[in-house]
Amino acid sequence: MLKRITKVFYFAVFILCMSGFSCISRPGKDVALQRMKFNRSFSKNGLGLIYKDGAWGYIDKTGRIVIPATFALASDFSDGLAPVKKKSKRDAVGYIDAKGNYAIEPKFLSSGLFREGLAIFSILDDQTFLRGYIDKTGYKYITARYERLSPFVDGIAAYKQNGRWGYINKKGQYIIDANYDYALPFTEGLAAVKVRSKWGFIDEEGTMVIEPQYSSVQPFKEGMAAVSKFNHYGFINSSGTLILKHKYKNAKQFSNGLAAVQTYTFKWGFIDKTGTYKIPPIFDNAKSFADDFAAVNKGDKWDYAQARLMIIKRGKWGFIDKKGKMVIDYQFDKCSSFSNGMARVKIKTDYAYITKKADVIWKESLILPVKKVE
Repeated sequence: MLKRITKVFYFAVFILCMSGFSCISRPGKDVALQRMKFNRSFSKNGLGLIYKDGAWGYIDKTGRIVIPATFALASDFSDGLAPVKKKSKRDAVGYIDAKGNYAIEPKFLSSGLFREGLAIFSILDDQTFLRGYIDKTGYKYITARYERLSPFVDGIAAYKQNGRWGYINKKGQYIIDANYDYALPFTEGLAAVKVRSKWGFIDEEGTMVIEPQYSSVQPFKEGMAAVSKFNHYGFINSSGTLILKHKYKNAKQFSNGLAAVQTYTFKWGFIDKTGTYKIPPIFDNAKSFADDFAAVNKGDKWDYAQARLMIIKRGKWGFIDKKGKMVIDYQFDKCSSFSNGMARVKIKTDYAYITKKADVIWKESLILPVKKVE
């Protein structure tokens, strides 16, 4: 019995599934650790997560270590608090403040980032994970009785019970019945929900305003949503009107007035809301704009494997500005988007944080110097 419970406990690391939700628990030895080491960003309080000498800590934007790397596991700051495990990966999760002091003592099996003053926590009940919400004092604000939860957005969160999805408010009241096969958080007053095999959108009253008809969707952003029919992407507005036809192989959300789209020659470019290419499709991969920069790739090779489009060879990443000018050259094996003026990059096996001027403010080991665009 104990061995079985232990296996279930280790499985907790993969509770990362909801949009915007970051859970902290025990990672796998290699893959999960590498993902954690890479998928970090600078928080609004100016602190970035680092991995040093086998432990986790935090630096400021000058690269100075402000919270020593002493934690067995840690995650980003959000709403002024960060979840950590102190000595062992099997320890309970607590929350520290920007000075490294415990604001909430360690007592949770697993827990996520704070959003709108609440964070998701988990308990193990008869070998089943159940989730609820805590407030910033550590009080169990909404009892753990849900199979899955999303963060709150504008006071509404998606929940899963008995295999079905619905929505609750911050009082834990059911405001939209669990009638859906899957549900995403609300954005711009609409939420994507899945009915059988198709996606549509509901409003905050639970009214289906855009009927389920899409094979895949992305949440609304800047008044538009990327939607797919028969593996062709287009864009709709909040009324469900098709604004840009289904003519893209892939598409991402609008950001700063531009959306990254992939052509049927597997090249990526950036369009405006009229569908005009503002930056031509010359890249082998691309991420959305953030902090006025977009990460773009040269050398990724795409092909079909196991009946879906996949990257079969990895290229190098760099950054462009909104005019399409290369501002940081192709050189990174991986890179995050910029967040609060910083980006996380990887060259070979080494990780670093860089500024928008390509200055390295912190490096995990002897990383190669970052090449700047002349």
